Amino acid sequence: MKKLFTVFLVIIISGCSTTSNIKTEQQFKKSLKGYSSITIKIIADTDVMNNSDYNKVKENLLTSIGEKITPRTGLQHLPADNAADLSINVEVKSFVYTSQGARIMFGIMSGKAELNTDISLVENKTGKVLWKVHTDTSSKTSEGIFGGSTTTQIETLSDQIITHLQDSI
Repeated sequence: MKKLFTVFLVIIISGCSTTSNIKTEQQFKKSLKGYSSITIKIIADTDVMNNSDYNKVKENLLTSIGEKITPRTGLQHLPADNAADLSINVEVKSFVYTSQGARIMFGIMSGKAELNTDISLVENKTGKVLWKVHTDTSSKTSEGIFGGSTTTQIETLSDQIITHLQDSI
């Protein structure tokens, strides 16, 4: 009986890992060497914004992307209301919010986290789109309890965005 209980407990506590898919709709058109500053804009339609967890997702996206830009790309991160050379526009299309605490307490029973976005890099002076991708991140029941939270998905997404920016500098 103890073995059965232990197996059951391991299955319940096992959480999710983040699976991320990026579909590039438009490749980078030119090098970012001539640019010095960048801003981040997070938008969503009314249905998504009405989700009670939207502000958490928005703030986590702004923080996660913003903290990585300058150290990893050399571009100065400016607040959205300042004039920057470039804008990273993240449109949150849909999400299912799962907190890290819920993952730890309830494992797979806390649900499947999802985050779907459309991201574009825009040259602010001309309005020209330099890069555009669609992303889907979701969790699956295969790895530990720290993998499948929305916060983990946001970290994965922000790392991928910054890596793409680094590759074009």
